[in-house]
Amino acid sequence: MTRSNIQPIENKSKITNPETVVLLLTVPTLGLSNTIYTLAKTEKTSARIALILNASFMLNIPATLYRSKKALSKASIHPDEINAENMPQICDDAWGIVGEFSQAEDILALSKVSKSFNALFKPVLSDATKGLLKYVLEGKEDAVIEICKRSPKLLYLSKVTATDYSGREIAMTPLQAMIANGDIDMLDAVVEYIPNGLDIVRDQIKEMFPSGVKVYFDNKDTFDFGPIVDAISSASSEELHSALGLVNASFTETEKSKPKDDKELTLVQSLNRFRDQFSKRSHKDKIFNPNHLLRAFKIYDKNYDNWNLNQQDLFWRQVVGYTQRYIPACYAQAFAQGLYFIGCEREKLTRSLIFRDNNCSFYPSNCDDASGLGFEFAMHDFPVHMPMYSYVELFNNYVRMGSVVGGNFSELFNAKIEKLEEFMKNNHAPINLSSCCVVS
Repeated sequence: MTRSNIQPIENKSKITNPETVVLLLTVPTLGLSNTIYTLAKTEKTSARIALILNASFMLNIPATLYRSKKALSKASIHPDEINAENMPQICDDAWGIVGEFSQAEDILALSKVSKSFNALFKPVLSDATKGLLKYVLEGKEDAVIEICKRSPKLLYLSKVTATDYSGREIAMTPLQAMIANGDIDMLDAVVEYIPNGLDIVRDQIKEMFPSGVKVYFDNKDTFDFGPIVDAISSASSEELHSALGLVNASFTETEKSKPKDDKELTLVQSLNRFRDQFSKRSHKDKIFNPNHLLRAFKIYDKNYDNWNLNQQDLFWRQVVGYTQRYIPACYAQAFAQGLYFIGCEREKLTRSLIFRDNNCSFYPSNCDDASGLGFEFAMHDFPVHMPMYSYVELFNNYVRMGSVVGGNFSELFNAKIEKLEEFMKNNHAPINLSSCCVVS
């Protein structure tokens, strides 16, 4: 919207068109500014609306945006009816319109104009970025793309904080969160909407992995599963039965058991300590560390022949499964769909958290209820020709699955590392997961 295409309004008392009302509320050059500034001298809320109206003109918002039903519905007050009583409502209406349709870089620039503008615009930019970050952490690719089409710079202008499904607090730009979680599909999808996108993605990857992506993960340490492996290996049949029955199962260990050495704990207490310690460790890893889950798969496979059925089942459900509770949404979606189908059948990631063969969902997990993933089952994968059992049945079949599932997960992760390395070299090509398949 510019001064040249705004038509002056001669008789405001006869204005009934909602679109015209919106224009009057958002552009202080149509004769409405005198009313606004008169009220601004006596009412603090009016001062805020005056800043908003001036800012909206500076933003040069296209008039076509105001033709949306959502924007028009906010313009419910006739210009001649503006007074001190309804000014707060007008303030919220106009501010909502400006915040919704403005470009992120414009809002950021305006937030630096003055203290007043900073107070007005910085919270809106922060809220918009937090919303985008939340969509990224939840793997909602379509929602992320829609925002990027309108305001791509929200992806990297500022760092904000949001919480993922596992309860991990992430303080990054939305673009960095994609990189940290290994959401390469989403990264591929948004890069085309970012001006100089390849350069920006490369710079953000280099900021996070200055020595290289592969070097970072090769040198990343892994959670110590030794104590819980020892506890399961030495447990009696009665202890294993109680643990599988989730007797006194908890996300945290009790105050009574905290002073005890690992060897002094019962099996149930050892499992509660493992969950407590792994949760804390996982929440410290702001960049997803797949080595924890890969290690759990290897341990399961290594001890498979030496453990009885209950030991195998317990480790699979409550150690492998609990470790899976902390993977990012994009990996959870891949598990729910089936790593085999993504890798070997070349299926595109469907972005669903619903398990392939039933209506259960990977996330969100109930952090107050010791059941489901990490307590009653772990996520499996589907090797070729394996019957499509229900998940509960499949997990109880005691299939030797550590090498298969772990292999497919490892191949998927390595493909993501390779892709990030390509981005660092500015060698962008669509990710190819067709070789990410291990069949036994």
